[in-house]
Amino acid sequence: MVKLPKYDGSTPFESFWAQFQSAVAFHKWTKSEQLYYLAGSLKDPATQVLWDYGEDIPKSLKKLTKVLKRHYGGETQVDKYKTELKARRRKKDETLEELHTDIRRLAVLTFPKMGQVDREGISCDCFVDALADPDLILQVRQQNPKTLDEALRVAQRLEIWAKNTDHLRNEDKRSREDKRLREITKADKSDQKTESLTKAHEALKREMAEYKRQTEEYKKQTEKEMADYKKQMNEMLQTMAKANVGSPSPSPRSEPSPPEDTQQRSPGGFACFGCGSTEHPLRECPAKTAE
Repeated sequence: MVKLPKYDGSTPFESFWAQFQSAVAFHKWTKSEQLYYLAGSLKDPATQVLWDYGEDIPKSLKKLTKVLKRHYGGETQVDKYKTELKARRRKKDETLEELHTDIRRLAVLTFPKMGQVDREGISCDCFVDALADPDLILQVRQQNPKTLDEALRVAQRLEIWAKNTDHLRNEDKRSREDKRLREITKADKSDQKTESLTKAHEALKREMAEYKRQTEEYKKQTEKEMADYKKQMNEMLQTMAKANVGSPSPSPRSEPSPPEDTQQRSPGGFACFGCGSTEHPLRECPAKTAE
């Protein structure tokens, strides 16, 4: 058994009625069965017609169908569908196929009695306007499609080309960005190396400056110590010189006398050690004998 969809009046009744007729032909329902299944397929708010239009409506297939067509049929909502068709624009992430299907549906609902050729031309123009991409609209119009299906094929082809072109551009852009990133990274490494060398150089300069400062301090300290030492030595020398001036000079050292046996009496000889006379030596000194 074919399962009928529920109808709530949100879509044109003609679409549901076409499905219902297919089920009728398949099951070969009688008029009474058609009325039963049609009423059972309705759901709120479409079920309102079962009690809002009198007691005779739910009992007659012809009357119920007429009320549903008048209330939910496309002919009564032509202005609504026409406005939707003119204002229709491609939604985000909506495929061209989905847009194509919706444009065809709105065109049929807006112009149900118009010939196929004329409706195709209007549908084609509405489809192109609904693309919402100025570049794509211009390119599709340059191809001058005559029907809605032809406009769809042209738009699909151009969109694929545009995506491929964008892909190539993105790859080229990514390649340039990668190259620039490598250059920046290389420059950063060079800058880091230069910075490291600069820091090492600055540290070496600080060490040399500190060494020079310590050397200067050591030199000054050494010069001060040497000056103090010279001053102390001069003071000591001056003190010793003053002390030598006040003390008696030492007596000259007398020459030792020759041995007594070598002294001889002579006017120019040695004096006697006993009495100091130069006339005789010590062994002959009368003073010594007298003692």
